[in-house]
Amino acid sequence: MILYLTGIDGSGKSTIAKRIEKEIFHNKKVVSIWSRYQPKFVKLLLAPFKKKYTSNSSEPHLMDKENFSKWVILKKKLTKNIFLSKLLFTIQSIDYYLQLNHVKKEIKNHKDKVVIIDRYYLDFIVDQSINYGDISNWFFTKFFLKKLEKLTLVLYLDVDEETAMNRKDDIPSMEYFTNRKYYYTKYLSKIDNAYIVNNVREIEETIDEIKQIIIDNKT
Repeated sequence: MILYLTGIDGSGKSTIAKRIEKEIFHNKKVVSIWSRYQPKFVKLLLAPFKKKYTSNSSEPHLMDKENFSKWVILKKKLTKNIFLSKLLFTIQSIDYYLQLNHVKKEIKNHKDKVVIIDRYYLDFIVDQSINYGDISNWFFTKFFLKKLEKLTLVLYLDVDEETAMNRKDDIPSMEYFTNRKYYYTKYLSKIDNAYIVNNVREIEETIDEIKQIIIDNKT
């Protein structure tokens, strides 16, 4: 069984993953895989532009609210050209797909176990949609969404922006969450084995719902 947990930052993925292992699969071996995209090629191309907007040189992905807004404006200018956008996205997609070789090996090596994946294709697509807008009809988006349908279940943990903001202290603005929620919802509708699970309630209720989804998909 391969479960993919996804959702905006602060949705509770790590917490839910631990509870799933402890309470639903307590009698089985569980393997957790973290597979977030680590940009290499495009990062080198954009680094000179991004550098002046980061407030901490040791954490180049972190920005304060003001610099985050400025960086978003600059990215929109850089990606306004559709040809440039598709080229960058293609490079990123190939880069990520090659990085996922370790995930494929892990899944193959643990095919008799329960595999829980945190960060995967959908998170990658949403992150890039923030840069390029609606990319639902682009080749690699369709390709990656089809890959997700080969998993047992895709579980999206749904929380409102305010709850997520209260759970995280390194996010620059509410806009960060709002934009991502929009794209997660958009792409989830294209995945047949995806379920949206409310995670703004007692955690026991969330676990019970996930347990029922798993049971329903075994029959």
